Amino acid sequence: RASSQAGRVIPDDTDLAIGTGRRLNLTVMFIDISRFSSRRSVSADEPELMLRVLNLFFTEMIRVIEDYGGAVEKNTGDGLMAYFEDHSGDDSDGNSVKRAVACALTMAATNEYLISPILRATGVTPLEFRVTMDHGAITIARIGAPQRFNANVAIGNTANFAAKMLGIVKPGDIALGAAARNRLP
Repeated sequence: RASSQAGRVIPDDTDLAIGTGRRLNLTVMFIDISRFSSRRSVSADEPELMLRVLNLFFTEMIRVIEDYGGAVEKNTGDGLMAYFEDHSGDDSDGNSVKRAVACALTMAATNEYLISPILRATGVTPLEFRVTMDHGAITIARIGAPQRFNANVAIGNTANFAAKMLGIVKPGDIALGAAARNRLP
């Protein structure tokens, strides 16, 4: 029987039983590498090179997300989905939208000043990406089949809206939904 309860902390992979969830107010962020499917992968060496490029990019992006207190929920092939929790108290880092925006700006700088020069030096066209985010109630639920395939997923309009915004933003853009924008100072 499926159930969902209110929660205060993003659940780890082992925190939820299959068919259960935890409802949280979070900032959800999507990162998508722009025009990735148009990159060449004809010769045998090109897919291996793209794997190295993706590994460099995602290693650094995940590090930045974690530096800002975010948690990566999943890799989407050429993108990431991450959550940022609000923290209680009077500290300036409590606002998850503010941290997510600062994170997105740091990711852009990391790509421009650290990753892109390495790629250019090896003859690879630098990556461009876009970021979307929104804030609101999301249910983190564990779904799937026991002992085969199961995973935590985000369910709710906030996550759906943030994901759909990827379809309208351009490479290099950082887009916020209205709920996220309204939480900024």
